[in-house]
Amino acid sequence: MNRSPWLALLLLVACTATGDAPAGEPELQSPLGRAYFALEDTTGSIAQADSALRDRPGDLDRLLAAAAARAALWQYTDAIEIYDSAIALYPSDWRAWRFRGHRHISLRRFDQAVQDLERARTLDSLSFDVAYHLGLAHFLRGDWDAAAEAYGRCMRLAGDSAALALRDGLPQGFRSCMDMATVDNDRVAMAEWRWRALRRGGRMEEAARLLDGIHPDMDVGTNASYHDLLLMHKGARAVDVVFDTTRLTGNQFETIGYGVAVQWLTEGDTTRALGLLRRIVEDGERWQAFGFIAAEADLVRLGR
Repeated sequence: MNRSPWLALLLLVACTATGDAPAGEPELQSPLGRAYFALEDTTGSIAQADSALRDRPGDLDRLLAAAAARAALWQYTDAIEIYDSAIALYPSDWRAWRFRGHRHISLRRFDQAVQDLERARTLDSLSFDVAYHLGLAHFLRGDWDAAAEAYGRCMRLAGDSAALALRDGLPQGFRSCMDMATVDNDRVAMAEWRWRALRRGGRMEEAARLLDGIHPDMDVGTNASYHDLLLMHKGARAVDVVFDTTRLTGNQFETIGYGVAVQWLTEGDTTRALGLLRRIVEDGERWQAFGFIAAEADLVRLGR
């Protein structure tokens, strides 16, 4: 049954949410036939966001916050329902389109993700986050050239003098493609995914040139894993140093493992690459991680 956006919004603000994931009900049936589950809200973050939304039910920022509280707990279906309402109320604002596209990726709806993120790009063509997730959505459905172009377009803006001149006039907190001119942390994340897309598309010389600007003393923070991978692709770091499983935490196994698998796969070492892809998806614990989703998509694509 299709609800109107207003009805969905009224239903949301009329109830007191506990944030608990539905008992026994999976958030996702994966393409590999596995059930993956959301997390419970043990801190009350969803109830807090909903309380703020009830005070101002038509406020876009509070709608986005209520959706984000659910997405943080992998409750992506409920988050998307709120983004639906936000888009209906604010169709010209790029943010809800961008976030809904991201969460379609989480639920393996790659075609829908591309549609949303393409719309977001028409509304704001300078957003790093839109370009990053649009490239990822293309990559996950195996459209390597489209992925490389989405990343490449954003990376080119970081070297465009006219685009760079626009940075001072952008809203505070807005992450633009031009920020990559000075923010290595953003640059290495997009460069690693573009390297993967170029290699998968057989554009080996372009992938090699992409590594020319990568060096060990770059100022990276949260994306150190991507930096390590780029140095590995360049031959400046050994695989067993970058992919030392005894020191990996969080999503690093999925992130670094997938980068290693792509390198092996595009070097023709299919057996070893497939073995690593299977390891990445083996326990399903981090089914929301991009490296996990990409490994899963490759296994489906390769029929393995």
